[in-house]
Amino acid sequence: MLEYVRADLRRYYSRPDLSLLRRLAVALDFAGFQATAIYRFGRWVERRFAHPLLLPLKFLLLSFHAGLRLLVRVLLGIDISRAADIGPGFYIGHFGAVRIGRCRIGAHCTVNQHTFVGANSLGESPHIGDRVWIGAHAYVAGAITIEDGAAVAAGSVVVGDVKGRCLITGNPARVIALDYDNSGLL
Repeated sequence: MLEYVRADLRRYYSRPDLSLLRRLAVALDFAGFQATAIYRFGRWVERRFAHPLLLPLKFLLLSFHAGLRLLVRVLLGIDISRAADIGPGFYIGHFGAVRIGRCRIGAHCTVNQHTFVGANSLGESPHIGDRVWIGAHAYVAGAITIEDGAAVAAGSVVVGDVKGRCLITGNPARVIALDYDNSGLL
């Protein structure tokens, strides 16, 4: 868990020579990092305390996690479900109306404000590859796959699979650029 948290934190500051005190300040300044750290804590509790003899402690810690998650949802507008499987280096660009449900998100991905990523009404959930950028007001749900290096433009509604290194936009989202380099966005 700690290596994932470290990778998440590195996405929020660009200079590797920051002091420990400055890194702590960065962690306290960014709502996206705080929400992600609370999500990681919940996932860690689920995995670490799986033994039946540890169930009372697991219940206590998950209750604490639920309170923190509610606080983040109310105060910051970010809700990340423990059912989501998120790789290291996750970055939430801006807080407010970010909802991440059951899904698989790869390493070093970015999600912006007013975005939904998760299962649809049929319970089908998306699989998002590594280094994917999802813009503000995007909607990604259902049994779809977004391959590595893709970029989903702001306001897009993703209804089908997305090839790697593509830029998509619209409702429904369509490819507008092939072999797109999204590294400047990440």
